[in-house]
Amino acid sequence: MRELPRTRELVKSACFGETPPWVKAGLSFDKWSQLRAIGEDSELGYRVTLQRICSESFRYLESLARDAREGKHVFEAANFCRWLRFSGVTDLLERYAMPGQNFSTLSKAVDDLISDCGEQFRGGKVLPKYSESDIAEINRKLDVLLSQSAAPAATVVTVGDFAPSSRAKALPARFEA
Repeated sequence: MRELPRTRELVKSACFGETPPWVKAGLSFDKWSQLRAIGEDSELGYRVTLQRICSESFRYLESLARDAREGKHVFEAANFCRWLRFSGVTDLLERYAMPGQNFSTLSKAVDDLISDCGEQFRGGKVLPKYSESDIAEINRKLDVLLSQSAAPAATVVTVGDFAPSSRAKALPARFEA
């Protein structure tokens, strides 16, 4: 098989619209590729990609779990859990995790949400599960509401004659000091 020579004219292609960066640097395509591979940390990029997939999936699962416990968006939550499970995302994350990464929390969150959705579909009561941040937010809102509704104590002073009126009855002897 005959190899085509790589000249500046052949390298300049319509997909770049201009001179490619390796030609500008005065390097061959192979040398440019080697230098780029050395300069990029593929392990770091891979680790960040896996972590991002897990964190975004986990964040969306938490949002769906909150709604499903309230009886809202139960079908959407169940479908997303099924997709995560059957597409193999959770298996791939666990299998190809780098040392120090643990993605088993995502699988546990999927299992918990599937059981909550199953209870909703069966018509059972799902006990609400609130995180500490949810409880702190509720307490903060209650404090604001109670502080707004609490009226300051007003002292009433009457000005006038403090003499006992003729209509006042005498207290029985047992109440006197």
